[in-house]
Amino acid sequence: MNKDGIDDLLGKYETDHGAKTAVEKGLELILTGSQLFNGEMLATISTGKITLGAAAADRNKCRLTAKTADGGAAAMDVFNPADAARREKFIKQINDVVQLSDDEKRQIAAELINLADAADSIFKVGSETKSKKAQGEPVEVSFKVLTDGRIIEQIRSGFAVYNPETGTHEITDAVEDADGTTYAPVDDELFTKQGGIQLAEQLTEYGTETQLIEDVEKYLSSYLDLKPLFLRLTAFYILFTYIFDSDSILELSYLNATGDPGSGKSRFGMTVCYGSHRGLSLVTPSAASLYRIVDKFKPTLFLDEFNSDANSDDGAAIIQILNAGIQKTAQIPRQSATADGKYKTEMFDAFCPKIIGSLKQSASNAFNSRCIEIQMERTQRNDIPLRLSRKHLSDALNIRNKLTLWRLRNISIDFDTRLDRAERELRESGIMPRSIQINIPLFALIVDDKLKREFISLLKGRDEVLTDEKQRTFDGELIQTLHTILFDVEESGAAVWSDQVGGTQPADGELCEHLRIEKIVSMLNDGLNQKDHFNSRYIGKKISSFGLRSSQILRRKSDYHKKSAIRFDAHRLKIIFKNYGLPTPGDFQLDQLDQNANINIDSYLTRSNGETNGNGNQTPIDQAKPNGHSTNSDWSNWSNENTGNGVKAAKVLVDEVM
Repeated sequence: MNKDGIDDLLGKYETDHGAKTAVEKGLELILTGSQLFNGEMLATISTGKITLGAAAADRNKCRLTAKTADGGAAAMDVFNPADAARREKFIKQINDVVQLSDDEKRQIAAELINLADAADSIFKVGSETKSKKAQGEPVEVSFKVLTDGRIIEQIRSGFAVYNPETGTHEITDAVEDADGTTYAPVDDELFTKQGGIQLAEQLTEYGTETQLIEDVEKYLSSYLDLKPLFLRLTAFYILFTYIFDSDSILELSYLNATGDPGSGKSRFGMTVCYGSHRGLSLVTPSAASLYRIVDKFKPTLFLDEFNSDANSDDGAAIIQILNAGIQKTAQIPRQSATADGKYKTEMFDAFCPKIIGSLKQSASNAFNSRCIEIQMERTQRNDIPLRLSRKHLSDALNIRNKLTLWRLRNISIDFDTRLDRAERELRESGIMPRSIQINIPLFALIVDDKLKREFISLLKGRDEVLTDEKQRTFDGELIQTLHTILFDVEESGAAVWSDQVGGTQPADGELCEHLRIEKIVSMLNDGLNQKDHFNSRYIGKKISSFGLRSSQILRRKSDYHKKSAIRFDAHRLKIIFKNYGLPTPGDFQLDQLDQNANINIDSYLTRSNGETNGNGNQTPIDQAKPNGHSTNSDWSNWSNENTGNGVKAAKVLVDEVM
C-alpha cells in the first residue's frame, strides 16, 4: 500500500497548479495538521480531542471516521459530507462518546467539509486513471451502482440490471455505463465452478416482503427441524445477507449452530448458506486464501466443524477474520513480499455474514457475544431428507432468485431510520450494550412485535449466561471481591452500601482504606493452598488493568500508613460493576451520559481479560504470576491444575480470545 506524505502532495500540486501554489498548499497542510496517509485524509480539531478521517467511498460518498485522543473509535459512517443532516448526526455520535463544546462541534463540522473537498480532489486523479484504463478493456465487477443510477449484480448468466427509476430489470452479458465504462462479470472459478459461490440464475417476482419471508421459512422447514423462534430468526438472517453491504449497515452478527454430532449442524449451515447472498461453504480453508476471498467477494461464509479454541497459526488467523468481520471499518493488516524483495502492507476487509457450525460455543465469551446461537437437536421428523438432493439445490436457487430481486430493489434504501428505531427499542429492553450493538441490523428487519419480544428474550437469556460465565473467571472473582467490600446484597437482590464503608459512598477521588490491596489479596487467597496464593503486586497490576488507580496511604494517623489502597473512582466502578452484572444502590447507578458511553468503555474493560483489539491483535496483559510461579510453563501447570475452581481458573487471563 502506498504511503503518501507531504512530498507526494507537493509534487501533485506543483504539477497541477505550479510551484508557488504547491508550497502554499504544503504550508496549509502543515499548519492545519491535515495529512494524507494511506489514502485517507486526516485532521485533528484544535483541542486534540478528536481526529477525523475521510476516505473515498462508492457513489460520491466518503468513509468518515472519528477517533478519540487515545485512538478509540468515537464514530464511523459512510455518507456525503455535503449533507448537513448527516453531518449533524455524525457529530451527535461523537458527542455521545466524547462530550463536545459548541465550538468543538463547529470545528468538526467545518473540518468534515474541508476533508471532503480535499479527498475529492485527490481521489479524482485515481478515478480518472481508472476511467482511462477502463476504456481499453471491460472492468470486472460483481456488483456496482452505475453513474446513471442503474444497479448491476452478477448472476450465473451474466448481469442482472435493475433500473430504480422505472422498476424494470433485464439480464445481459455486459453493461456500458453513461460515462463510457464497460463492465463485465468477474471471471473467477469461485463464481463459475459448481461448489463455489452460490449465485442467482434469474430474477423472480416474490410478491410482498411478508410473502418472501414465508417462502424462506418454508424452504428452511423443508430441510431443517428448528424451533419456531430459531426458524424465523434464521429466515430474517438470510434476508439480511442480501443487504448487509448497504451504506447504512456497519456492523453485523453471526449465526452459530451448536449441538451434538448428528444434530444437523452441517445441514443447517449448508441450507442457510445456499439460500443466502453469495453463499460459500469452505472446508478447512487456509487463512491466506480466506483473507483474500472474503475481502474480494464478500460472501456469506459457512465454516463447518469450526473450533475457535484450536491452537494453530491458521486457527488464530481465522479467529482474526471472525473478530474483525463484524465491523465494516475494521481492517486486518498483512505484510506481503514484493518482486524487489521488500515488503508492503496489505489491508483486508473481513466484513461479511458468517455461519459457524461447532459442537459447542467457544470458551471465549467475547466471541460468543458476536453470535446468535442456534441450538440444534437430533430430529424426530421423518419428512426431512437425509441426503443432499437436486430438489434441495433447486429450492435454494429459487429462493436466491427471489431474494436477489429484493436486494436490487432495497440495497440503495437509507436504513438509518429503521436502525435508529431498532437501537432505541433494544436499549429500552435492558440488553447488554454488546448485544444491542451487534444485533441492531437484524432486529431492524423484523416488523412482527411477537418475534421482536421473543428475540429480545433470547438475547436477555444469552446475556445472563455470558454474565454468569464472566463472573466465574478470575477477573470476575476479583471484581466481586471489590463489590463485596462496598455493598451488601439483600434477599430481594437490591444492593446497599455495606457497614464496612460506613453505610455510605466513599469520597470520590480519595483513597479508600477499605479497598486496600492487602485486604483484597487476603480475601482472594482465603481457602487456597499456600502455593496457589496471589501476591499484592500481581493483584495491584490486575486492578490497574481495569482503569482503577492505587496509591500508598500517607496519612500518618491511619492504621494502614504506607499500605496501598484503591482511589475511589465512582464513574469507573459503576461501569465495571454493570459490565459484570453486579447490582449497585439506586444512588450509584449509571446516568444517561454513562449509558451512552458504555459501549466503548465496556469494550475497553473486556480487553483487560486478554482479549483482542479491533484489528484482531491480542491486547497485552500483565504477565506477573502468583507467588512461586515465575515461568510460563509453571503458570500453565498451575492454571491447568486449578481450572474450574472459580478464582483458581485464572488461565482465562491468557486464553480468552475476543
